[in-house]
Amino acid sequence: MTNLSVSDSDRFAFKIDSDRFREFRIFKDNIAIFLPASRVTDDSLELYAFRQIDTEQISLAMARRSEDGGIFIYATPDAQFTVAEDDPFFCVAGRWAEIRRYFK
Repeated sequence: MTNLSVSDSDRFAFKIDSDRFREFRIFKDNIAIFLPASRVTDDSLELYAFRQIDTEQISLAMARRSEDGGIFIYATPDAQFTVAEDDPFFCVAGRWAEIRRYFK
């Protein structure tokens, strides 16, 4: 099971495995929690479950790492957010948030 630890109001750290933590920072709005659901075969892609805090709805999306630490998100048709092509931004409930990925 993934362990979620909140170190401050806009930082969420996820224990992926025994020796590495993955951390997401939400810059503009603290409006979503990001839960890694599973790893996929391609090392550059991961499957994520996105849970909206206000509605508790769950959506799945594919995410690709970018060189500058952002992520590109490919949403499923029933996802509760929209995607800007070639832009490491995504929209949850109509509000923009920038996600950057950090590793410890």
